[in-house]
Amino acid sequence: MVVADWLRLALPLGLIASFGLVVAIGYILHGRYTFIALHSWEGLARYAAAMAASLPLSTGLIWIFSRVLCWPMPIAAPTATFAMLAVNFTTSRWAIRGHGSDGAGSEAW
Repeated sequence: MVVADWLRLALPLGLIASFGLVVAIGYILHGRYTFIALHSWEGLARYAAAMAASLPLSTGLIWIFSRVLCWPMPIAAPTATFAMLAVNFTTSRWAIRGHGSDGAGSEAW
């Protein structure tokens, strides 16, 4: 986002570019080091979808904790963060490792 601002890109374009970069780097690093799995286009698509779902889910959790349950923000935000840590780990593992035991998708690369 900092580079996008420096390049004077519109905010939506900067968000899209940042998301694409973070997803690509995150997928490669998680596949190589966290979950030790072969990369595949199918896995990348699952990972991108899982990461795209994270923002509305975390926003919803903060809203529920702070507005519905009336928790103070110093409690609501960290609780949502820790919940999202578990969600992101689980969805990343599903996305990268897929359904097979060897972690390979249909077209490994």
